[in-house]
Amino acid sequence: MGSADERSTQPDYCSRLRCTGGTLMVFTADYPRSKVVPAHPTNVLSGSNNPKVIVLHTPEEPADGHPGTPIYFQGANRGGSTHYYSHSSGDWYQMVPEKKGAIANGVKGKPYPAGTTSSKSLNYQSVNVEIEGYAASIATTMPRGKVQWKAVVKWVLFEAKKYKIPIDRRHIIGHYEVANNRSDPGTLNIQHIVDDVLALKAKEEGKLTMDEFRELKKLIRDLSAKTSASERDSKKRDRDGLRFSKEVAKTLNTRLKTLETKVAKL
Repeated sequence: MGSADERSTQPDYCSRLRCTGGTLMVFTADYPRSKVVPAHPTNVLSGSNNPKVIVLHTPEEPADGHPGTPIYFQGANRGGSTHYYSHSSGDWYQMVPEKKGAIANGVKGKPYPAGTTSSKSLNYQSVNVEIEGYAASIATTMPRGKVQWKAVVKWVLFEAKKYKIPIDRRHIIGHYEVANNRSDPGTLNIQHIVDDVLALKAKEEGKLTMDEFRELKKLIRDLSAKTSASERDSKKRDRDGLRFSKEVAKTLNTRLKTLETKVAKL
């Protein structure tokens, strides 16, 4: 989203957008793993949010174990907010209820993302998370497969399922893809996030992941090739054994085609 200093110098969004007023709101976390740290009402839009995309941000703060962003958003008139914050420890914070718009995405010089409409603010069509770290070094501080990475993957899958958001790079995006004055989440490989979300979804549904399918495909082809070679080279194999080995190869190849169809639907 940008540094705390950058956010504090942004114009007062509440002069142009509908923001709530009053004291800090109390709400129940939409994502079960979340610790609720309510953003100040001036940092929350009052309109109804209907997420069509998931937007990833970095708050430009060190991955040092201090949840600076949730605390920052509790201050009045910050001119920004997101629904969630991903802590480097894997902990999860929620600042804005999903049903409300967060002041997270000003579309500037870029097209609106897939599934959204330019007739409405993207803040009313997205669910957003700040991932603790810097855009320039997030790939280092949040390596693939580690605790914070896994937490992000689990959350993305939860939101995608909840709002029926397609799990692809057109609907899971970085802040820089909607604003030409933003670079976050920088070095984060979002395609790898998407890949791991798909793999987690497949695992939960008892389906093969693409990597597992490729491995199985190679094993089946290797076995089929060995079976064929054995049939050619062995003159001592009896007729029943030959028939059996051909049936095995046929069954394996049929099963391979079935699995390929299932993987294609993931």
